[in-house]
Amino acid sequence: IGEQTTRIQLLERQLLDPITAATAALRLEAIGHDAVDALTKGIGSNDPEVRFYAAEALAYLVDAHRSGRRALVDRVVSLVTVARL
Repeated sequence: IGEQTTRIQLLERQLLDPITAATAALRLEAIGHDAVDALTKGIGSNDPEVRFYAAEALAYLVDAHRSGRRALVDRVVSLVTVARL
């Protein structure tokens, strides 16, 4: 496992804890596309605060990558739609 993978795994665990979710979401957002799966798990959380921070980070990622990253945009929109159901 590489250093970035280990970091993402740690941040994913922190994201799922409402106490550390805000900071973890920002750090995952900074990692970028490689952190989408971890942020997606946050959207699936039962905790509304965790869902909010994960969705916010994904929204900023989508905005930052909108040009040339249509597949990522579609995936995030789909995940947010499913999480709202």
